[in-house]
Amino acid sequence: MAWREVFRRLRDATGKREALYQVVYAPVFTRQDWKGTVFARRTRGEGVPVEVWYLAEYFLPAWHDWQGLRDRCLRYFGQPEDRFPRKWATLNARCMTLADGMLHDLRLDNIVAQSWTLGPAARAVEGREQPSARAVYHEAVQNHRRIGLLVTAASWGDLRPRSEDSGSSQPVICHPVHRLSS
Repeated sequence: MAWREVFRRLRDATGKREALYQVVYAPVFTRQDWKGTVFARRTRGEGVPVEVWYLAEYFLPAWHDWQGLRDRCLRYFGQPEDRFPRKWATLNARCMTLADGMLHDLRLDNIVAQSWTLGPAARAVEGREQPSARAVYHEAVQNHRRIGLLVTAASWGDLRPRSEDSGSSQPVICHPVHRLSS
């Protein structure tokens, strides 16, 4: 695949990530209840309510996929970071900060952990249903994406600002990245 084609695909994906960031940022920034609903006009259309936790769970691997493709593209074609528009790096940094906050939120962790363990394969093990091969494959791909995100996020360290209130240079105490509580 040529550079031009990859650049076009990344440009299209960047627009989608920007829209998704805008939808997710407001409820996360205002610390809205994770079980509450918002209208995701920019991504789902008018009048479509979506639970905030679901937006967050969708945002995290979607952003990680985009970030990974962007980084792999630069390495594959031997290009410097500035080969892409500066706003892409800005969007990536904003998304990374938002993702870091979500990945350290224990309330979200508990909700997401429940959704990760209640897939078709888990229900089959419990004897509740016989899943299709497609459903099991989809779940395996989703889990691969989620684990990739967690591995990457664990390598970031603490991205959050230091506490100005205490005058300390120590990072704000935070919880570990999604511990996948039961």
